[in-house]
Amino acid sequence: MSSLQKKETLLIVDDSKFQRVVIRQSLGEHFNFAEAVSGEECLTIMEKESDAIDLVLLDLVMPGIDGFEVLRRRQNMEGFKDTPVIVLTNTESVSSQSEAFALGADEFIIKPVDTRIALTRINNTLGVKRRLQNSRDEQKAWKTKSQIDEMTSQIGRASCR
Repeated sequence: MSSLQKKETLLIVDDSKFQRVVIRQSLGEHFNFAEAVSGEECLTIMEKESDAIDLVLLDLVMPGIDGFEVLRRRQNMEGFKDTPVIVLTNTESVSSQSEAFALGADEFIIKPVDTRIALTRINNTLGVKRRLQNSRDEQKAWKTKSQIDEMTSQIGRASCR
């Protein structure tokens, strides 16, 4: 990462303070962090500040609104539904993983978190997000360029119809 590129911000959603500290300490040199102690707090943060969050690390098992319910509600939240989510879990249960993937999770990290695996999965997921955003930006630029008449530098008639 160049010194000019900003560190991306990850939202850690886990009811365990210990797990949040471990993740912050192991990945702190690579990312900025926001934290939520519950599914409810995660949804509130994403409702108000989704533009500031690049990726969510979401524990599945929490009291109240659990990770599965957060994933369900995310599907109807404009600012949240395009934010990648990596699920944190201490189970390798195929049914839990398939349910989370069906609800839109992008990736899994099994606890206890191995820093190398976590960093690779987070960077891969953020890489996909960056490429998608670049593609959207290019598409928007081409659309704008296609509406400008090259001879007059004015918006062409075809785009005014």
